[in-house]
Amino acid sequence: MKLRRRQAAIFLALPFILAACGKSGFAHCVQVAEESDFTGKWLKADKVLADRTVRTEECAALDAASDDASGPRTGKVRWAECSAGPDCGEAGKF
Repeated sequence: MKLRRRQAAIFLALPFILAACGKSGFAHCVQVAEESDFTGKWLKADKVLADRTVRTEECAALDAASDDASGPRTGKVRWAECSAGPDCGEAGKF
């Protein structure tokens, strides 16, 4: 009987857990003058022109305007989508 109650509780809580782990709609967006200014695997860079948290669509639009929409991991504009949480400014800093 206790096992069924636990399973029911987990089943009822699952949508809330999954929603908390999802994307927030915001991204840590970094722009540099030259692609070679990125020094890490993702967003770590020298000579940064812009480093901010914005709506993901806004960063993708900046990417499209700056370097032909090369995507979040290449080009002069790169971003890391943020999970729901307070640490978005640190996302992708490696």
